[in-house]
Amino acid sequence: MVTILLMPSAATPAISRITRRAQIMNAALEAFVHEGYHNTSMETIAERVGVTKPVLYRHFSSKMELYLAIVDAQTNELVTHVQTALDTPVNHERERVRAAFAAYFNYIEAEGAAFRLIFESDVTADEALREHVERSSRLCAGEISRQLRAVADLTDAQAHLLATALLGMAQITARTRLRNPRGVSSSEAIDLLTQLAWRGLSHFPALD
Repeated sequence: MVTILLMPSAATPAISRITRRAQIMNAALEAFVHEGYHNTSMETIAERVGVTKPVLYRHFSSKMELYLAIVDAQTNELVTHVQTALDTPVNHERERVRAAFAAYFNYIEAEGAAFRLIFESDVTADEALREHVERSSRLCAGEISRQLRAVADLTDAQAHLLATALLGMAQITARTRLRNPRGVSSSEAIDLLTQLAWRGLSHFPALD
C-alpha cells in the first residue's frame, strides 16, 4: 500500500487534522489509481475514509485540489530520493550515477501506483496538473544539473541539457519496466543505464 505521509497519533487537534488529511490522501490515491480521476468522486473517497463529504471538503475544497496535493507529495518524495543519492559521498563519480538511477528505480519499485498516477494520469490535458507533474521532472533535473556542474567543466545550460537527458532515460526505462516487470530486472536495468550514461559522461573533463 502506498503511504503519502507518516501518520502520528491524534494526541492534539492539530495532529488529528494531519492524520485525517493523510488518511484522505491515501484513500484518494488508491481510488485514483484504480478508477481514474474522472471515475472517482469525492463521495467515493469519503466512503473509503469513513467520513462525510462535509468533513472531506474541510480538508480539500475540490477533487482537483486533493489530486494535486497527492502529486506534490509524491513529487517531493521522489526528489528527496534523488537528492539524497546525489549527495551521498562516493569513491568514484560512476557510483554516484548509479546511485541516482537506483534511487529513481527504488522509488518506483516501492511506489509504482503513485508513479503511474503522476506520469500516466487520465487528466494530463489539465494545465494545472501538467504543471505539477512537470515540477517533478524539473526539480530532479535541477538536482542532477547541480551535481554535474560541481564535478565537470560545463555551463549551466549544458549541465541542464545533460541532466534532462539522463532523467529522460530513467523515466522512460522505469515506465517500460513497470509495464513489463518480468523482463529485465530492476538491478540489471540500473546497471545497463549506468553503463550507457557513464560511457558518455566519462569523456567530460574532471569525470574521466
